[in-house]
Amino acid sequence: MKLIIAEKRNVATAIATAIDGAQETKDGYVKKGDYYITWASGHLLSLKEPEDYDPKFQKWNIPDLPFNFPNWELKPINAGSKKQLNIIKDLLKECSGVIHACDPDDEGQLIGDEILLYHDYKKPVERMLINDNNTEYIRKLFTKLEDNRKYESLGISAAARRIADAIIGINLSRFYSCKSSKTLHVGRVKAPTLGLVVNRDYAIENHIKQLHYILRIIANNNDKDNNITFTFQKNANTPVNEDKLIIDLDYIEKVQAEIADIKDYKVNVTSKILTKNPPLVFNIDKLQAYCNNKFSYTAQEVLEITQVLQATHQIITYNRSDSQYLNEEHFQEAPQLIEIIKENLNLSLDNIDTNRKSKVFDSSKVTAHHGIIPTHTRFDLSKLTEKERNVYQVIAEFYLVQFMPPEKLKETTGIFKVKDYDFKTTDRTVQDLGYKKFLNSINEEKEEEEKSNISKFEDRLYDFVNFATPIDTRETKPPKPYTEATLISDMTSIAKYIKNPEIKEILLRKDKDKEGAKGSIGTPATRASTVEELINDGYLERKGKQIRATEKGKNFYNNVLPDEIKTADLTALWWVIQEDIIAGTKTITDLTDSVFKSVIQAMETNKDIKIRHKDDVICPKCNDGFLKNIKTSKYNFWACSEEKCGSTFNDNKGKPDFTEKRPAEKSEIPCPKDGGILYKIKGKYGDFWKCKTCQQNYKDSNGKPDLSPKKEMKKSAQKCDCGEFLTEIPTKKDPNKIMLCCEKCNSKYFEQADESIKKWVIKK
Repeated sequence: MKLIIAEKRNVATAIATAIDGAQETKDGYVKKGDYYITWASGHLLSLKEPEDYDPKFQKWNIPDLPFNFPNWELKPINAGSKKQLNIIKDLLKECSGVIHACDPDDEGQLIGDEILLYHDYKKPVERMLINDNNTEYIRKLFTKLEDNRKYESLGISAAARRIADAIIGINLSRFYSCKSSKTLHVGRVKAPTLGLVVNRDYAIENHIKQLHYILRIIANNNDKDNNITFTFQKNANTPVNEDKLIIDLDYIEKVQAEIADIKDYKVNVTSKILTKNPPLVFNIDKLQAYCNNKFSYTAQEVLEITQVLQATHQIITYNRSDSQYLNEEHFQEAPQLIEIIKENLNLSLDNIDTNRKSKVFDSSKVTAHHGIIPTHTRFDLSKLTEKERNVYQVIAEFYLVQFMPPEKLKETTGIFKVKDYDFKTTDRTVQDLGYKKFLNSINEEKEEEEKSNISKFEDRLYDFVNFATPIDTRETKPPKPYTEATLISDMTSIAKYIKNPEIKEILLRKDKDKEGAKGSIGTPATRASTVEELINDGYLERKGKQIRATEKGKNFYNNVLPDEIKTADLTALWWVIQEDIIAGTKTITDLTDSVFKSVIQAMETNKDIKIRHKDDVICPKCNDGFLKNIKTSKYNFWACSEEKCGSTFNDNKGKPDFTEKRPAEKSEIPCPKDGGILYKIKGKYGDFWKCKTCQQNYKDSNGKPDLSPKKEMKKSAQKCDCGEFLTEIPTKKDPNKIMLCCEKCNSKYFEQADESIKKWVIKK
């Protein structure tokens, strides 16, 4: 028997379908033919936390930093992961070899390899590079198995990145949190994502309106009721700013004056038919952006909804895909799948052509996964929630339009020259809506060109006469605040904001084979959670559909974070080392050691940093530290963050109590036990005196300690449950009533009328 380990349960099911023989479904695996088929459900293992090595590290203290364990150990993520790992452990004992069938990328390689490493598996391992659940496709893969050792360096590269992320996250999060009154989380992807929003908000708040100018000619073809506006066309000699806008009024007025006497124009009208193909099917980033725009769903919501549609209902394919393309096999399956989708959505379509092959069917552009599409599952959509139905429907619609005709537009252009200056107008008219009869995508950008009547003219030369030559004055606008859709989009193309050309080139090279990613940070599976964590940490906030930086986020980014991790530079530099790890020229420690050194440097540079927040309570004693609320099982108080101060204050309804404390009253009579100073204490049942050194208590007698010797207590003939004789003690309320106490275990009893004793039990 051989064991096949897939990354997800639905992939394991698809592999089992491709294998001949009777199937037995077991707990955590399937047995079919000569194979056991099991699954990992993503990562089953994570790196151990510092407190897993030593419980004392559960408390965050700067003296314990920095952490960099010689051998970062693994642990099951949760109880479910531990159970599945044990199932795999038992199966490994029974099999003669393993087929590693996790996703064919670095993370998928790590998921399978770390399971085998965790169980110290030494037998042969083969690699199946699977990125499609098509049955015939999978059967062919069994003839293309390779030695897993060929791909192990991919997994090692991913492991290096994971440890490097932990070195930064654990050390800097603890370091800055200890310097602050709040918990501050630091991460390689979080920091530049926060930077995108902080910098965008800064650009909005500090935007200075600037005037720019557009020269136009309004003319007509001897028809004053049909004026057409032509716009001045910039060329290489036109003075423009960095945004390609003309801000020099003198220049535009000079052009206006030069052409003022010329009133007749020869306008050349040409037209062409444009075709707009249907949009590609979704990857998770595009789906999140679309649903955020259309339904106002958060990125995390979409991720969770698609997880239910994929894992629970099994009506869509893998939901965290980074690809928008499909394999050739999907085109062969299309007629059957289209009928199932039409049945599920109760659709009647007459413009579907299953022979129409759109550009989405391109196996060469499929990555570790293909685009997100419906599965061949017939399903009653009334069983879904409204949000689940909406998301399923848009996924299905974007698949169906692949078999519909393109939209056809007629683009008409009118152009003429005045001296050395070109003027132009353009108009587009719809000839055939094509797929848009079925789908109206809200994500398509609106045309910037103003409507023109030039489309009414046929292709030829026309005489036009000037009606006016105005200069339009406009103001520049600030950038728009981020929404989740635009933020995630910029996370996939953050390279455009990088000023260092070398770093920019590395980021672009990293994504050269990834459709839809142009110098990105994060992954399709983590971008939504990164944004959500920044919101939960209080760095970002939602304002309607907008994502804005909070004061805490701005302060943290601008005044706390080291420059090295503020931008996407780390992602680029790490990727270079990871590529060398894959090539075998560098090791994990080459990456982790360099990251560890940068962490040490960041901590040393910021050793005297004082992180303050608007709502911090400054210590009134030293006016330097801030007060932290300390809660234990016995106490609740506030303490100054500065050790040299050490001031403490009582808690009063969640706030420090700054009421002046009276100095404790001292007795002139020393403690008879050790000669220590006696202090008067206000107790729950009245005042008493306590020795500072030996902690002996004495009763208060008219404002002075009662040092009279204690009366010898009478021993009772009754015994405690522990076997010790009880001592008779008069009660405070009634001296004639006796309470029996055990000096050994402190149990208490009362005598009953029949001279028996009853144990005193405090009811909880």
